[in-house]
Amino acid sequence: MKVLFLYPNADSQVGFNYGVSHMAALLRKAGHDVAFWQLCEELAPLPVRDEFVNRVKREKPDLLAFSVVTNQWEYAKKLASWIKQEMSLTTICGGVHALVAPEQILDSGVFDYIMRGECEEAFLEFVERLAKGQSVEDLQNLGYRKNGRISLNPVRPLPALEPLPFKDYEVMDFQKLIDVKNGWVGLMASRGCPFSCTYCFNHKMVATYRADLKCSFAKLNYIRRFSVEQMAEEIRYLLKNYKNIQMFIFDDDLFTFDKDYVKEFCGAYKKITDLPFVVNAHVRFFDQECADILADANCRIVKFGVESGSERVRKTILNRHMSNEQIIEAIRYVNEAGMHSSVFVIIGFPHEQGEDVFGDRRTVHALHVGQDDAVVLDQARDVHVAVDAGAPGLDPAQLRRRGQELLVHDVGVGAVDRAGLRQGFGFVEADEESHVRGQLPEFGELAVIEPAGEVGQRARAAGGVEGDHRTRGGPRQVGGDGRAAEQDEGGGPQDGPHRSGHHDERSFRGRVKTGR
Repeated sequence: MKVLFLYPNADSQVGFNYGVSHMAALLRKAGHDVAFWQLCEELAPLPVRDEFVNRVKREKPDLLAFSVVTNQWEYAKKLASWIKQEMSLTTICGGVHALVAPEQILDSGVFDYIMRGECEEAFLEFVERLAKGQSVEDLQNLGYRKNGRISLNPVRPLPALEPLPFKDYEVMDFQKLIDVKNGWVGLMASRGCPFSCTYCFNHKMVATYRADLKCSFAKLNYIRRFSVEQMAEEIRYLLKNYKNIQMFIFDDDLFTFDKDYVKEFCGAYKKITDLPFVVNAHVRFFDQECADILADANCRIVKFGVESGSERVRKTILNRHMSNEQIIEAIRYVNEAGMHSSVFVIIGFPHEQGEDVFGDRRTVHALHVGQDDAVVLDQARDVHVAVDAGAPGLDPAQLRRRGQELLVHDVGVGAVDRAGLRQGFGFVEADEESHVRGQLPEFGELAVIEPAGEVGQRARAAGGVEGDHRTRGGPRQVGGDGRAAEQDEGGGPQDGPHRSGHHDERSFRGRVKTGR
C-alpha cells in the first residue's frame, strides 16, 4: 500500500516533522511504499490547485495522510477539498490539530479519518488493516464519522521511544532542509514535560490520555527518552551522510529535566563532534552545574520559557510557578558559563494590565530585583516576544518607547494586524524581507513577535519559533512548563517538536550588540 504524507508548512519557516519520520520508517519496514511532500514556500513555491491535484495523481497513493498543526488547518482543509473534488481517495488527518479539534476536522467533510495523539503504532495498524480490506472502526486513536455521528475511539498507551525505528530522513529530502535552514539540524532526545501551562496544548494531551486510559499522570509514562547511545548513533549518521551541518538544536520540551541524562549525553557528544548545539531549559530545572556541563560540550544557546515578566500573570493566567529571582538566576548561570541566553515572552494576554507588561522601572532598579518584564529580560542575550495584537490591555504606543531591535514574524495565522503594528510601534518594513522592524529598547537585543491569545496558542501547538533577523518565524510546539506535575499531575509532550525557537548560525554570528 502506498501512503503519501502531506505536511502543510505554509507561510512558516521550514520545520521537520519528527512524528512522520518515525511513521515513514515503520511503514517501510512493514513493506509499504511511502512518499512525503512538505508544502513550504522556502522549499518550493506553493502549488495552485491543478498543480497540487496533478502531483497527487502522479504519486498514485492509496492513502493521503496529513500531519496538521492548528495554524495550518485552513490550508490543509483547502488542499484536502481539492483532492475530494477530483479523486476518490481516502484521507486521514493527524498531528496536534487532530488532538485539540477532532470534531472540526471530521465536520469539514474532507477527511475520512483522524488519528489522535502519538500514533506511530496506531497508524501502522490502520494502514495494515486497510491494505487487507479489514475494518478499522475499533482501532485505538482513530476518529471517524458514520451515519452522521462522530466516533472518537480511546487512545492506546503512549509508545516507548527506544523501540521506534530510526527516522526515515531520505523520504524528506533532508539535505535540502539542512541547506534551507542554513545548517541548523533539529534533534529530539525526549518527549514530554512535567508542567501544564495554560497556553500549551500539553494539558489537553494529558487530559485525553488520562481520561481514556483511566490512570494518573505518573502512570502515563509521559516523559520518555531515547537512550544516549541512540542519540549518539543518530548524530554520527547525520554527520556522515549529510553536508553543511552547522548547529544541532534539541527540540525537546525540557532537555535539562534529568541532569544525569544531560551529563551522560554531553560526555558522549564531546567524543563525536565539537559542533555547537542549542537546548530548551526550565529555570526550575537548571543550575550552575548544569550550565557548566552544557558549556563544556559546546552548547551555544540555552532557551527559557519566561512568557511574562509579571509573576501575577505567570501564576494566575499561565499556570507557571516561578519567581523573577529564579529566572534571573538561571539566566545568570547561562551567561557566566559563556553561553548565549534566550527567553520567550508573550504580551497582550486578556486581563493583562499595563503594569504587568512593564512594571515600575524606577522601583525595580532601586530594588535591583527582576519584578517586571524589562528587568527580567535585560538579563537575557536574546528575547522572543509574542504579541496578541487584539488583546485588551496592550498599548502599542508604550512599546514604541522601549527596547532595541524588534521583528514581527508573519506566521500566517491572521492574528497580527501588520499595518496596525507598523503604525503603533513605529515600524518600517524591512527591505527584501517579510518582516516588520522597529525599536523596543528595554526588551533586550532582539525580539521576535508572533501572535498570542487564542491564535497564538494554536501557532504554538505547531512547535517552536524558529526565528532570526533573516528568516520567518516557524512551526513549533511551545513547551508546557507551568506548575510541576507532582503538584497537579498535569503536563505533556506531543508527536513532534515542541519549542524550538531557533536562531540560525548566520543570525548568531551576525546579530548586532549580542553579548556573545
